[in-house]
Amino acid sequence: VKDFNPYAFLDSGQSLVRHQEELITLINLSKIFPSSRSIADSNYLIVCSLNKSDRLGIPVPDMPKILEISEENFCEIPEFYRQNQLPDAVEKLIRSPDGSEVFYLNLDLFSSM
Repeated sequence: VKDFNPYAFLDSGQSLVRHQEELITLINLSKIFPSSRSIADSNYLIVCSLNKSDRLGIPVPDMPKILEISEENFCEIPEFYRQNQLPDAVEKLIRSPDGSEVFYLNLDLFSSM
């Protein structure tokens, strides 16, 4: 989704956005990664299905090329990252062709945080 504006806040601190007559809960990535940018810096919203009906949105500043990488290329989280006590929602590491690394999040575990 390219054009979105958060318009309501939940008690959990997360935001809501309406897209195609549907409410989507925005994930506040700063709960997992304190150095994450604010939602205001995001130009895109990646919408994920959870439990076949609920939708979660992940605000991102740029459309990630990482979406082109197949799941079979995901890696286990190296010990270096595990030492920083990552939440259980961070399940895999994805290495992109440009050399950057991105964490794969299990949204079912994130919603229980």
